[in-house]
Amino acid sequence: MNAEQLPPHALAPADVQLLGFPGPFTDWGVALVRAALEAAGQTVATLGVGSAPSAAPAGTTRLWVGHGPIYQPPSSTLPTIVFLDNPADALERLIADPAGTHKLLGAMTQTLAPLGAVLRKPDTLLIRPADAASAASRIADAIVPGAEPTAPSPPPPAAACGTLPDLARITVDALLAPMLETVVSGTRQSFALPRECLMWQPNEPAPAVVDLTGPARPVFFGPYFQFLPGWWQVEIDLFFSNDVADASFAIEFFGEAIIKKIRFRPKRGGLFRASFTVNIEDPQIGMELRVWVERGTIEGWLGINRITFQPSSPPG
Repeated sequence: MNAEQLPPHALAPADVQLLGFPGPFTDWGVALVRAALEAAGQTVATLGVGSAPSAAPAGTTRLWVGHGPIYQPPSSTLPTIVFLDNPADALERLIADPAGTHKLLGAMTQTLAPLGAVLRKPDTLLIRPADAASAASRIADAIVPGAEPTAPSPPPPAAACGTLPDLARITVDALLAPMLETVVSGTRQSFALPRECLMWQPNEPAPAVVDLTGPARPVFFGPYFQFLPGWWQVEIDLFFSNDVADASFAIEFFGEAIIKKIRFRPKRGGLFRASFTVNIEDPQIGMELRVWVERGTIEGWLGINRITFQPSSPPG
């Protein structure tokens, strides 16, 4: 990846793809690009990635703005600028109600999971918060080389205050930060999925321990996030009470179809680690993990603690 500068273009391109987390940092980046193009005399239209090209008048420079999970394919020659904010700052600027945290976390994974292939393209420019002072000139050099800027650059968004709801804070550290490091560096990092990102009832974060009494059912499920592509070793640490008896359990990992399913019977109380490999082929698809009790039980407790993804290789 050339993260410094796009190849120069003699004229402003007919299309530019602009990507990033939803929120003020990407909005600022879009404003920078518009200012550079309009200062060069271009007429600019902003469209969402996936919109019909006919939505913009002929002769218009089209800015295709996307937050994931759908981007132009890596084979596309479309010049791309990625405005990649720090996950904690992006979340803090977006979270108005802690009850909406889970949905916003999912939106963040939609941006990150498919981004690695885009950043490996030679015609992609990456702008991080530390690049704010030089961003306007780098963008102008890339898309309107030789043009003299005549419009003031909009200021970057104000720094966040550093306060996040607990779920957002632990998910940034465990999941989003290593995902970001992976897509930017190209070196895969291990990451963890906090238990609270799963659910035990619709829209209810998973508690540490649940009562197994009742019919066969998924005891834990979710999070419907996008995950990084490739082979991963998934490890899930579970806890069973001593009265779990002969109960049978299963773990499923799937997107549009089941990717992996394992069954087990702990037979006694204590800690239990379930481990399996998965191959995530399409990072644009939301994934779900389900922990099932496979038949009704009259007693017993199940706890879930640690869910980790470690880089792996194809079997054999």
